[in-house]
Amino acid sequence: PKELKLPTDFDHQHMRDPHVVYDSLRNRYLMIVTTAYKKVLHKSHFGVLIYYSSPDLENWKYEGVFYHPGAADGFSIPECSDVFYWKNWYYLIYKVNGGNYVRKSKSLLGPWQAMAQDNIANDFAMVFKSASYFGDRRLAVGFVPSRSPAVDNGTWAYAGNLILREYKQKENGDLIACITNEVKTLFKSEVLTKDTIEVSENQGYKYLKVGQLEANSRLKMQIVPQKVMDNFGIVLRRTTPQDTL
Repeated sequence: PKELKLPTDFDHQHMRDPHVVYDSLRNRYLMIVTTAYKKVLHKSHFGVLIYYSSPDLENWKYEGVFYHPGAADGFSIPECSDVFYWKNWYYLIYKVNGGNYVRKSKSLLGPWQAMAQDNIANDFAMVFKSASYFGDRRLAVGFVPSRSPAVDNGTWAYAGNLILREYKQKENGDLIACITNEVKTLFKSEVLTKDTIEVSENQGYKYLKVGQLEANSRLKMQIVPQKVMDNFGIVLRRTTPQDTL
């Protein structure tokens, strides 16, 4: 493509992560680009996705703001966007910090709606990019960040091991990310136990020892909250504290 001109409102140092999608209704291509405003009232508002249009993938015209997450503390720059049409919905997925946030719309240009559970990944399954697959499936590829210096409790480091997910669509258009059936066949065994753990305090830990696991094993559990809860966490540990996953 020819040179892209960035409007003066935006900081060229944050211009990156182009994603191209075809706009079939208007017979043109859109290039969605990460950038940031030069001046904002709050740092969490400055990241933004802008877009350009082109009839031929060479000559590009700036069109405006594609999506501005803003407004919530903790949100910064929406990176590595993925936009696609699937089963009567348009989807916008972007990374902020470690999450993969999903927005859905009936139009390629919005307005975009957040799902009730809009983060379909986490700090250790991130930067999903997806593609259509046989049987109207939608597969996504991301990565699990490395730890430095190569220990389970080390510092988070960018890039790492490949991870595969398959998107599933709910009746209301919301997306969830699941382990693919192809990956499930790689597990050598499943750990089966009828043991139950109950945590009665608002804050605290309880543990269950499951015994020796093979290299490729799958842990499956059901979590039933007895009251409204903001969050909970699960820690997997081997034999010593430094082996925490």
